[in-house]
Amino acid sequence: MKDRFLRYYFGEMGPEEAEEYRLWLIEHEDDPELEKIMAEAFAEISELGTAAPDARRGGRKWLVPLAAVLLLCLCLPLSFLLGRKSGKDVLEPVVAELTRSKGQLESVEWIEKRVPVGSTDTLLLSDGSQLFLNSGSRITYPKDFVSSRREIFIDGEVYARVAHDPEHPFFIRSGDSRVQVLGTTFNFKAYGEDRCVECLLMEGSVKMTIDSEKGPREVLMKPGNIVQYDRRSGKVSIGDFQPATFRSFLDGKSLHFYNLTMEDIASELERRFGVRIVVMDRKLSHTRFFAIFNNNESLDRILQAMSAGGRMSVRRVDGDYRLYSTK
Repeated sequence: MKDRFLRYYFGEMGPEEAEEYRLWLIEHEDDPELEKIMAEAFAEISELGTAAPDARRGGRKWLVPLAAVLLLCLCLPLSFLLGRKSGKDVLEPVVAELTRSKGQLESVEWIEKRVPVGSTDTLLLSDGSQLFLNSGSRITYPKDFVSSRREIFIDGEVYARVAHDPEHPFFIRSGDSRVQVLGTTFNFKAYGEDRCVECLLMEGSVKMTIDSEKGPREVLMKPGNIVQYDRRSGKVSIGDFQPATFRSFLDGKSLHFYNLTMEDIASELERRFGVRIVVMDRKLSHTRFFAIFNNNESLDRILQAMSAGGRMSVRRVDGDYRLYSTK
């Protein structure tokens, strides 16, 4: 089992085997035996990092993380590393990581917070930054920022007002996407199960970096920009919106769908209303919509409005919503 984990870690599996193993890891993430295997594997990786080059797996010169990074990888929830939310409402210490600051090793206590489906929550970071978390979001953040950079991890949607501190840039990471800011207000949405990653900038400046299969892409945003990254196609699009008229999910439970697929819209509506929504055919799943709801509309009202154009129909079956393509 350990050897298979090491093959996955070092990228020695083919795409299909790697995806199959990733799903297996998710299903067994609470297994104490798996936790033990991971600890042994990372211990072996640490030893490989200090071994002679010809002793490292297959003679390859792996750049292995330092012990502090290994500790972080071990203690962060496996589901976070693999891109899945559990939906639990938890606020708990995650890890006491060792980080180097001014030549000294300091302890960093990481905390994980999860927002239940159908709820929102707020968070005040140690630097004074305000974070507003949408339904089904999960965030991992340090109790105190002690290094030269402020960094948090998010799976979900966050509306952020970042405290201005040019000497300590602020980073939000989510899988293959990250944003860097100095002090600004923006909305960042990157749920692990969604196809689209989206960032809207209200004030200040943001550099959004995307690590896709087509290579890294950096976009320097200005107020009024909206950047969308399609994880499947690798396409990055830049558009505009009116910051003065934008209302976030905090304000009247607003929803905005800027050229999103029905697949992602259904996921967002499921998180908002806590019901199951099934898109019944591939054509509708890939159909894109532009819609804005600012008045705390009900789910029935939203689906009625979106089906008014004649592109889909809605049925209720055993409490679920089923969406069908009509064209």
